[in-house]
Amino acid sequence: MNAHSQQYLEAFIAIEQHLTAMAAVPRGTPFSNIVDTLVKQSTVVRYYVDDLKAFARLRNVIVHERGGGQVLAEPNTWAVRRIQHIQQVLLQPPTVATFARGNVVTITTQSTLAHALHIMAHNHFSQLPVYQERRYVGLLTVRSVTYWIGANIATPLDFTAITVNTVLESAEHRERAHFVDGHTPIVDVVEIFAEHSRAQGHLDAVLITRDGSSESAIIGLIVAADIPRLIQHLNPANE
Repeated sequence: MNAHSQQYLEAFIAIEQHLTAMAAVPRGTPFSNIVDTLVKQSTVVRYYVDDLKAFARLRNVIVHERGGGQVLAEPNTWAVRRIQHIQQVLLQPPTVATFARGNVVTITTQSTLAHALHIMAHNHFSQLPVYQERRYVGLLTVRSVTYWIGANIATPLDFTAITVNTVLESAEHRERAHFVDGHTPIVDVVEIFAEHSRAQGHLDAVLITRDGSSESAIIGLIVAADIPRLIQHLNPANE
């Protein structure tokens, strides 16, 4: 058995032990059964389900299937790096607190539209969380401002006299935000965006607070444009 096989099997054993404990099943339960059990309850297992089942097949070839006393297959460098990376993500899932945009700028319902647009243009923001006396009200987005301007194009507009609240109250549909706490794995956020896209429509932002509630102060923000960066961390290009 070469070094690649040894490293591969060590990573697989660590994953198998971890998933067995997660599923609370007896030792010796077939790996595929463990994965099928956890895929219904674990976002990270669901994300890597195809990899995990492929890992099990290769493990079986390495350990059990031999031709003339020789191992029929040896994992290559990519397979070793892949399984070691997934082992790390499974055992120590990277959280949103590490990857979120910090120092989130917020505005109030009484902020002028001119002030809000200046912040968005100067910082290249596509949305701003809106608060009223520390209570989250909604998101002001480039899209909602554009729609509002379009609906009022026949009226002389003074952005210095128009409040953010006016735009929010006039919106037919409130922009969507989802709240999570800082310990939420990034793979959960990837799935949250995907679920909204499949079932509920566009999600504008995931807002991160200490306890995941809308009543707490924002400590970070993730927008759709951040998803490729999150996926790249879950699937490094150099594997």
